[in-house]
Amino acid sequence: MGQDLVDFMLDDLSLDEIAEAFEMKVDTNFYSYEEDKENLVKDWKIKFPKWDIWIRRAYKKIWSGDINYEELRFSGDGEDFNEWLKIKWYEAYRNLDWDD
Repeated sequence: MGQDLVDFMLDDLSLDEIAEAFEMKVDTNFYSYEEDKENLVKDWKIKFPKWDIWIRRAYKKIWSGDINYEELRFSGDGEDFNEWLKIKWYEAYRNLDWDD
């Protein structure tokens, strides 16, 4: 279920938007970002006690140039991740004025 949820997110959002959303919603104790300029790779990791997400972007020939590939992997308890998403989604949108 968890991988299906992140795949669904990737259908509607870019990898950058997903990574940015997690960065804003996840405490720094659970979030990390690393750049490997020698191997032209960026990694985002979100690691909770019951689940984790790994996002990777690799570039072809130059740093920040053409993208070679992108990956978004989930592992762990999909039900717990789903509950976490529901809470975070509610927090993000509960204060919006839906009449506009």
